[in-house]
Amino acid sequence: MEERIKLANNLKVLRFSCMKCGRCCKDEKTFVNITFQDILRLHTGLKYSLEDIMEVIGFYTFTDVNVKEFMNHMVYSPLHTEKGLAYIGLLKKKNYRCTFLDQEDNCTIYPHRPTICRTFPFTYLLSDNGKSITKTIGYTRKGIEYCPGIKKTASIIKKKKISELLVKSLAEIVADAKMIETWNRMVKKKQITPKAGKYIASILLMERKLKEEYSS
Repeated sequence: MEERIKLANNLKVLRFSCMKCGRCCKDEKTFVNITFQDILRLHTGLKYSLEDIMEVIGFYTFTDVNVKEFMNHMVYSPLHTEKGLAYIGLLKKKNYRCTFLDQEDNCTIYPHRPTICRTFPFTYLLSDNGKSITKTIGYTRKGIEYCPGIKKTASIIKKKKISELLVKSLAEIVADAKMIETWNRMVKKKQITPKAGKYIASILLMERKLKEEYSS
């Protein structure tokens, strides 16, 4: 099947140069979702134990009146926990800084950072008409809002390179959704108790199998 790559909003080229300002890592309203693959990267790349992982991730629940509207905008899937449906993400410090951002605004786990951090500030949509697949690449709303790395003088990013990264990211999100769907189904059938820590432990126990299925 033929694949096409096009740019959104009449963009002629993609431009981006990371300014290392840390804005995306300390924005009050930015939520850094993580997948089970991101958790495995912390475990295998940084030798993090279950206890270490539980100290740097959070299970975020949302109970306000707009929770359904919020969930409709989320790409990642919520997990059944002892506190209800929750999204897994990196913890923030009291000043909204990512737990892995140092005082000089450097990421302390850069080689093992979550996939969502690797793709920022880009996003895309896939459309399939049965004969060809079109990948439409553009900037995220957050990126346009506050990322100074998107500017006319920034480096030109190759469409193919960012497309490959986004395809890998989407594959991880889909695999993560299936993992969570299985967990949630087992919770509803009362086959397991909905404990956040138990979910993370199950990922670590299945590390070898998961790596074989989803690692590239």
